[in-house]
Amino acid sequence: MIFNSDDFNTLQENALLSLLKRDDLQMEESEIWDKVILWGKVRTPDLPSNLGEWTDENFKSLRNTLLNCLPHVRYFEISSKDVLRKIKPYYKILEKNVWDDILAKHLDPDMSITSLILPPRKKATVQLPLRKVSIITPSSSIITIEHAAMISSWIDRRDVQQFTILQKFNINLNFYLEAIEMGLQVKCFINYVIMYLVLWLL
Repeated sequence: MIFNSDDFNTLQENALLSLLKRDDLQMEESEIWDKVILWGKVRTPDLPSNLGEWTDENFKSLRNTLLNCLPHVRYFEISSKDVLRKIKPYYKILEKNVWDDILAKHLDPDMSITSLILPPRKKATVQLPLRKVSIITPSSSIITIEHAAMISSWIDRRDVQQFTILQKFNINLNFYLEAIEMGLQVKCFINYVIMYLVLWLL
């Protein structure tokens, strides 16, 4: 994202304007405001580093620097909290009717205002595809589906080093379940499970 680039403050004004006009910036509007202010301060000479020391002339200089950028900030998409924390300290660079409308909209959302309300920027929503889950019902009368689910959850917590052992365990599990049906002693199966769980926990 160009806004987070080290070269952001070197952008030419026409490049910044092109960005501000976009609907797909994928940033909170208050963050965009922060970047615009930062860009403007870098390009406005002789501004005190301490905002409390700014004179009316300092605010006027910053307003002149940002004259073409300010109309493209979507102020009415900024939360009341961020209006108070981020915009209010610089309200003198805004047109009086814009600042009045920002306050009015937050105090009384139903109040009509004269400022142009730009549409909210579009937030991309990435929807992950649904997982395809195959449910295998054990054919054993001894091991229930609940047991199989529990054992499977143990297996799924593997790491890379344990993968080979547990993969073999997973492959052989169905074989042992079938073998139990054919007469393999339950004790052998239990020993088999314990052996792999001990190796897994090492």
